[in-house]
Amino acid sequence: MPVGAVVVNGFHLAMLFFPVFIYAIPPAMTVPWFKYVFLLMILIPLHWPLFDNKCALTVLSMKMGWLEDTGSDNAFSEAYLRWLYEPLLTLCGLGWTQTNIDKAVYVHWIVNFVLLWYYLCFRAGRATFCG
Repeated sequence: MPVGAVVVNGFHLAMLFFPVFIYAIPPAMTVPWFKYVFLLMILIPLHWPLFDNKCALTVLSMKMGWLEDTGSDNAFSEAYLRWLYEPLLTLCGLGWTQTNIDKAVYVHWIVNFVLLWYYLCFRAGRATFCG
């Protein structure tokens, strides 16, 4: 896999799981930059309609030949997140279909937003971010 693919897809994965990783960083260290990452995170799903329901990083990976075009809107999820989404869909009695993958993606973003909100307003301290 080319270095560019590792960087782009690695950044893509890091952003998806950042709301979990942030809890391992002392809040005092996140104050200078958290507001920018928070803004980026909440804007991510909002840009998808501009790219036919795809993330810009997915589109970049596909155009560079680093990600197989699966013919669906979820090429990145199918390649890198099936290990997480498929068991959850199975647990809910849902199959691995375009519509159900979309549901898993949106549930993932709901969880991410709740984690970011909790971190912002409670973990890092209201006086630091919300005061």
